[in-house]
Amino acid sequence: MGTAIGVGLVVGLWVAADVILGVLWLITRRKTRDCPACGRTVKRGQLQCKSCGYDFGQAARAAQQPPVSPVA
Repeated sequence: MGTAIGVGLVVGLWVAADVILGVLWLITRRKTRDCPACGRTVKRGQLQCKSCGYDFGQAARAAQQPPVSPVA
């Protein structure tokens, strides 16, 4: 009986800590990203860097396409 209470207490504390850490992560998550071309800070959701014109949408599409292998 005592072992079950101990295990339940440990699991309960583990779940509580996990929930707290998840909420903290959501609150402190960065709302910006760095431009890979010029290094400036750009808001998430913006598709183009205002400084250098880097196109995040085009880079994402290029990363999703499978590499083309040469046909012999």
